[in-house]
Amino acid sequence: MKGFVKKQAFAAALFVFSVTAVFCLLSFLPDVPAKSPEKHYGGVVELWNVETFEGGSGSRTAWLTRQAAAFEREHEGLFVHVTTLSAEQAAQKLKEGERFDVLCFSGSGENYLPLLRPVNAAVRSNVEASGTVRGVQYALPLYCGIYALFARQSQISPNAAAADALGFSYTVRTGRHQYVLQPVVCGFTPYNSPLSALAAAGAKGNFAPNYSVTQYAAYQAFVEGKTAVALLGTQRDLYRLSQRERQGRIESLAFFPLCGYTDLVQYLSVHADAPACCDCFAEFMVSEKVQQSLADISLFSVLDEAIYTDQRYAEAEKLLKNAYVPNVFFPSSLREEALKELSS
Repeated sequence: MKGFVKKQAFAAALFVFSVTAVFCLLSFLPDVPAKSPEKHYGGVVELWNVETFEGGSGSRTAWLTRQAAAFEREHEGLFVHVTTLSAEQAAQKLKEGERFDVLCFSGSGENYLPLLRPVNAAVRSNVEASGTVRGVQYALPLYCGIYALFARQSQISPNAAAADALGFSYTVRTGRHQYVLQPVVCGFTPYNSPLSALAAAGAKGNFAPNYSVTQYAAYQAFVEGKTAVALLGTQRDLYRLSQRERQGRIESLAFFPLCGYTDLVQYLSVHADAPACCDCFAEFMVSEKVQQSLADISLFSVLDEAIYTDQRYAEAEKLLKNAYVPNVFFPSSLREEALKELSS
């Protein structure tokens, strides 16, 4: 009897030890997922590319399509469909019930904000803040443009600076006729403020802008040489005028990058109901390799990495790191107040 009791006690102890050992071993095993891991999304991602300012060189739509193709190669079964629209066309599509998955946009983002979810990726701090609301990133900066002044070196003082622009003066004589050039010619869009960049550079003086003049019309007037001493333009003019200089079709130019301020920024946002791969696409687009490729279309990176060796582009690139960039989600009235404060 005593032997039987001992055997029973030993068996019970062995059982307790075995159960304890199993639980201890289980704690070292990897967790079993509650459900199967999500597979790569297979289908079409709709990307709306809403452009509101001039590019640099080449097609931004083609550049986006090339980067999308590279992303597709890493995600079998996925296709990114790029559609380029004006802001008005995008608004009409939304009104008609159509939907984007990824939005690439510039201008004012206040009407898009209710449709978006947060998107997180590391970019340069001064541009990153321009896409946040209450500290949450809803618009990821993708690339930047710049404002700049251009003037024929023969028509300005060797010591001239951007702050002197509104005082520029030059008299052109052709045969029996002569006329005085106005200081600056400038083109406008509904969504950008080149005069804020000029004010941020310390320019003072009287200027009566003609808001009906387009950016290209201002460029043409400057090239013709009968309107103004200086052109207040963008990275598009930097490309066009540099080409003319190299070809000997315009005399040597003075270049003044106005990089204390820029609102020439393109952003990426993701729709609240878009598939998870869209967040990966946003991160991919601000990767170093993709950002380096912006040099191919003469635009500027949102990372701290330098992508240019050309002197003018490199100078602008360096100055952009400290530029003031207005919040893309600010209502127009708040933007105007911020610009007044910047200019004062």
